[in-house]
Amino acid sequence: SRLQIWRAPTLELGWQFVQHRTLGGHHDDIVDVVWSPNSLFLATCAMDMSVRLFSVDPMDGFEPMALAEHRSHVRGVFFSGDMHHLYSLSREGVLVSLRYEEAVGAAALDSDGKGGEDLRHRPLYCRPGKWEMKAKAYCQQPGAQKVTRCAFDTASNVFACGFSGGIFMLFEMPDMQALQTLSLGSQALDALALGPGGDWLAVGSSALGQ
Repeated sequence: SRLQIWRAPTLELGWQFVQHRTLGGHHDDIVDVVWSPNSLFLATCAMDMSVRLFSVDPMDGFEPMALAEHRSHVRGVFFSGDMHHLYSLSREGVLVSLRYEEAVGAAALDSDGKGGEDLRHRPLYCRPGKWEMKAKAYCQQPGAQKVTRCAFDTASNVFACGFSGGIFMLFEMPDMQALQTLSLGSQALDALALGPGGDWLAVGSSALGQ
C-alpha cells in the first residue's frame, strides 16, 4: 500500500540503488504505477478502488489527488499526452476520465491570488486549478467477464482493455469512442500491449499457450 521511489545506480551514487521517497495513501495493494510524460509525477491505482496522483519531489503549488469514483478494483491508470487527462479502468469495465482544469486567469497570479510570480513556467499540476470528472463510460462486455489487462498509447489516444473471457476492446480517447471488439477464444487474457503509435496490438493468453 506504499509507493517507494528509488534512484537508479549512477557514478555519483556509487552504483547503488538509493531510496528517494516513500509515499502513502492507499489502503490495499497497489496494482499499477505510471509515470507522467514529463517524469515529474506518478499516478497509482490499487485494490482499494482508488487512484492517486503524486509528485516525485515536493513541489510548490502541488496537492496530491485521490479519486474514489470506482466501485471495484482499479486495473490501470494512464496520463494523456498533454497531461490534462487521467484515465482509469476498473475490474468491472468502468472507464473514468478526469481532466485538470486550470483556474481562469490564474497563470500570472501567485498563490495568494495577487499579481506577482508568473506561474506559467510551473508544471501543469502546480498551477491553480482542480480535477474534474469529464466522463464515465461502461465497456459493456458480455456476461460476467472482468477486466484483466489494459494499455494506452498517448500518440494515437487508443485505449485497449482485455477481459477474462478472451475478448478485447479498443476505444479512442478522450471521447471514449468504441472502435472495435475482438476475441482470442474464451480464455482470460494475461498480457496486452499497444505498439508505438497505436498501430498494432499484442495480446497473450497463458491458457491458450499463445
